[in-house]
Amino acid sequence: MISGLRRFVRSRWHLVVGVAGLCAVPLAVWVAVVERSVGLVALLALQAVGLVGLAVLGVRALTIYRRVRYVELQLSRLAPTARVTPATRVTSAMGGTSATPVTPAAPPAKKVAAKRPVRLPSDITSGTVLGGIGSERLPVVLLLLVGTPVERIGDVAEEVASVQVLGAGFRPVFVIDSPVFAPIRRFGYVVELVVARNSWSADGSWSEYLRRRVASMMDLYGARAVITVGADGLGDGGRAALEAFG
Repeated sequence: MISGLRRFVRSRWHLVVGVAGLCAVPLAVWVAVVERSVGLVALLALQAVGLVGLAVLGVRALTIYRRVRYVELQLSRLAPTARVTPATRVTSAMGGTSATPVTPAAPPAKKVAAKRPVRLPSDITSGTVLGGIGSERLPVVLLLLVGTPVERIGDVAEEVASVQVLGAGFRPVFVIDSPVFAPIRRFGYVVELVVARNSWSADGSWSEYLRRRVASMMDLYGARAVITVGADGLGDGGRAALEAFG
């Protein structure tokens, strides 16, 4: 019990100091009424102000420390890691020793697929149905509503919102090919508009255009997954994929 109390005081010392400062205020009032000592009242009031000020500084310092730790954590994920462990051979001659590093044999060359650079979580909104600290770091999921009937877009948005509330594990970005924003913006979600297949008149294929747009949005938002929504809505597969993030 004593060790637990010590840990609490160490981690919450600014709260303890603030409570002590607030407790000094009624004590000063009691001294003023009962003892009628002006000097003691002034001393207690000064002590209360000092303790409360120290508690405020502690809260600010703790907030700054947490922010710095978060930035360091994100930067550590971006920093490349490398380990060099050369073998060492120790030989003995004339009563002395010498360390001679032995370079290990180089492994055979392999073709390494290029990897996308690690990105910090995008700062897009998670919508109006989900908020709070940490929601800005949730993974982004692209929802392709390309070819989805206009009358089904609102139903899909409501279903996505219900899954998000239950799992609180993702931030959706809707990709539509019809300028129907109201059913999605009602929940505060991000919407991207692409050209519909039947409206495509530029050079090149529409499929290649859609592929480039999806790739650019994945890179822009740092999307972790792409879910295609069919004509019948999200479906069991799409819902299961979203629930997997919870």
